[in-house]
Amino acid sequence: MTPSADSPTGPDRRTDILAAATDLFLSRGFAAISMAALARSVGMQKASLYYHFASKEDLFIACVTEG
Repeated sequence: MTPSADSPTGPDRRTDILAAATDLFLSRGFAAISMAALARSVGMQKASLYYHFASKEDLFIACVTEG
């Protein structure tokens, strides 16, 4: 079964993560943000964030290339 757009793993969730991460990276800087802080900002567990992105670096690259 594929995730729906409104599920925690759907495309909208990825968009929410990218938007929150971009805001945090711009306001605080890459080094000052942890994956735990990023996860909290979108209301998810850190492990769930790793479902979408393998590392903070991968998330940052996605913010730059997709954002």
